[in-house]
Amino acid sequence: MRFAHEADSMPGEDQSVELDGSLGEGGGQMLRTALGLSAVLGKPFFMKNIRAGRDRPGLQNQHLKAVELMQKLTDAEVAGNAIGSMELAFAPSRRPQGSVALDAGTAASLTLMIQPVIIATLAGGDMAVDLKGGTDVPMAPTCDYVKAVELGILSKFGLVASLDVVRRGYYPRGGGRVRFWTKGWSPPPLHVRRAEELRGASVTAVACSLPRHVAEREVNSAAQLIASELGIKPEIFISLCSDGVGTTVLALADAGASLLGGDSLGERGKPAEVVGKEAAASLIAEAKSGASVDVHMGDMLLPFIALRGGSFTVREQTAHMISNAYVVRQFTGREVKFEREGTLWRVSA
Repeated sequence: MRFAHEADSMPGEDQSVELDGSLGEGGGQMLRTALGLSAVLGKPFFMKNIRAGRDRPGLQNQHLKAVELMQKLTDAEVAGNAIGSMELAFAPSRRPQGSVALDAGTAASLTLMIQPVIIATLAGGDMAVDLKGGTDVPMAPTCDYVKAVELGILSKFGLVASLDVVRRGYYPRGGGRVRFWTKGWSPPPLHVRRAEELRGASVTAVACSLPRHVAEREVNSAAQLIASELGIKPEIFISLCSDGVGTTVLALADAGASLLGGDSLGERGKPAEVVGKEAAASLIAEAKSGASVDVHMGDMLLPFIALRGGSFTVREQTAHMISNAYVVRQFTGREVKFEREGTLWRVSA
């Protein structure tokens, strides 16, 4: 197979962005960010050494489906989109827009598949995607986190979007379904700041095909820890369903112009109290740090400030952020700044 950097298999090869997928955290985050930026800027890219340092290097099903999703939204030409491929060429031919339905066929994370779509909203087109796969799986944000924290913060800057969980899908069975709808936008610079005092907190537990007491133990343990550590009595919400078998917890804090979140995922043999405390502990660490966004939101927000300008603070400079900064630099030539500010990192562009 010939790629965009070799001969003429892709349009616009002289403008193709070249990326080394082994740099930084060396995982799928670089690919997802590249797909989003490619759609926004209309620039083709070629990535080599995809996930070179992972136990199973190259593209896996979750990555293939993200590429397929963005291919359909941009009518892109693609080469190398196969299981295990270490190279990929992607060339969009139009602004991302329209409706797409896609079945991952596995428990592949739907929230990770949606990440490039959210970035692509900066291109200005309206999009609607109907996806089947994993809604709440390990090593990925839960649907509740993306809806409440990521879309919650972006909505403060004008994004109009909706993420509806039609059916939960837990690992390893999957079978979940989400509908994501969004309008294109043109936000101002995204300077994300937080209030000096938190304005409230909540804990939400979702339990599917499990007794109600599981969710009750989760929210109660999380709420008690948050109250003792932050001096805030959180609101408690419980959602029961019969979609597969699994449970998730989201701890959320209202930080005024920002939102802070911490989520956790249940698994066989893990006590419900531990699941709740994990989500609470994650939120508490972010709240006590004084950062304007949590570390996971920092990964997601970086491409937006790189394209539109802005800033935020985080308690930790993660490998995902460094990888995203590299991808941004390759696409735009723009440097994302990481500067020490007391115990925090200020990220700006």
